[in-house]
Amino acid sequence: MINKPIDEISLRHLFSTNYANNILKIEYWRPVVNNLGQIEPSPDCMVLDKRHDPYQLKRCEFKYIPGLINDFRHNGNFDMALIWDLPNGINRNLFAQQLRDQNNCLEIIVLTDMNDFRRLPDYSIPAQVNFAPIQRMTDFLLTREPDVIFSAYLIARSFPNSINSDRLVELLIERFQRIRNMRPQGRGNATARFLQMNPPLIKYRYGSYYSWNNDFEPSVSINTMERLFRENFMMDIPNIDLLERIR
Repeated sequence: MINKPIDEISLRHLFSTNYANNILKIEYWRPVVNNLGQIEPSPDCMVLDKRHDPYQLKRCEFKYIPGLINDFRHNGNFDMALIWDLPNGINRNLFAQQLRDQNNCLEIIVLTDMNDFRRLPDYSIPAQVNFAPIQRMTDFLLTREPDVIFSAYLIARSFPNSINSDRLVELLIERFQRIRNMRPQGRGNATARFLQMNPPLIKYRYGSYYSWNNDFEPSVSINTMERLFRENFMMDIPNIDLLERIR
């Protein structure tokens, strides 16, 4: 399970995940070594910056939440600082200039600037204990067609609101050839399949209305599905504007 980091070690772990690599387009390459082939204690590592062509190798230093420029004083020269957050009251422009003067740093990346990271669940023991339902959801979705994860994602994003299954089917008909090819009675499985899981992914409310089952923690489920869209289904994440169409 991917959580918000709680220290520098967990920040490095987050950076090493495919989740972070796909968002940042930056990935770990190797330790920093000197001319004798010996590993340098600082900065932390070399990264491959894939944001622009040609790709570039850069020296990178990690900090969880640096309080002062002096936190980087013993880290030598590096091209990029990757940090989780900056404390309130820090003048970012001044901080960046001081880091450039002190460490020749050309760029600061603050992960909490990005919604994909800011929305990660907080680390907690209950969150780890409740990992099993998320894994069951993941296993289920990976064996289904793209329209299934598309449906599940929109239902999860709608939580705590309910969705109208008839309007969801109308949207699926527009988006997916497989659904258009189905007989009308088969299209009803757009929601019924989620009820067949144990526990079910969704809960029946009334009439044609269903809602996400919060036994599958919604924010974790959403982040997990967004990762599956990128890494497994090679699909764009559905636009949240679509939620209005299924309510």
